[in-house]
Amino acid sequence: MNAAGEAQRRNGQSALRAALAREPHDCKLWAEFEQADDAVAAAHMVRERCHIDPARVRVVSTDTLGDPQFSDALEPRPGRVGATLGWTHTLFGIAGAILGCALIGLAALRGWLPDIELGQPWLLPLIGIFFGGIAGLLVAGAVSLKPHHGAIAAWLADAVRRQGHAFVIVHADDRDMRDRVREALGDRPARILP
Repeated sequence: MNAAGEAQRRNGQSALRAALAREPHDCKLWAEFEQADDAVAAAHMVRERCHIDPARVRVVSTDTLGDPQFSDALEPRPGRVGATLGWTHTLFGIAGAILGCALIGLAALRGWLPDIELGQPWLLPLIGIFFGGIAGLLVAGAVSLKPHHGAIAAWLADAVRRQGHAFVIVHADDRDMRDRVREALGDRPARILP
């Protein structure tokens, strides 16, 4: 590999490390293999030893790269993502509304609000509920977004296309299963995928 290619590879790896460092506690793992056959064998071995659902162990290689469902390797259950977004926004929206109402009530009791004459006494709590709920929804959106998935998918696709490597991506349910997968892979380094 020439110097320019080596520099590009190092830059890609440093970008990947920066993306992966954001969520070191997650339970998704990936392992890189030079040959697709080795990756398929490792995926089969992980499924057998760790008793993981085959849909949660994906192989990304030159054969699967053209698949329109390639992004499912990073997030295998899009329906679950939608459900998670729904309950997260509901929970944060309600918590924000309660907190907003409590904060505006506290501010009114302490006299921190300017003396304003409201035509309706119930209007002040509604203002707190509205703005608190909006703030809660914004926080839920910020917590739910994972924009680095696109960068990781691009890095994986580049490694598969340019170097012919293959990856095994495992979606463990918890940290114990993640540790069992690492143990099953043996000397092959398994990295955490956000």
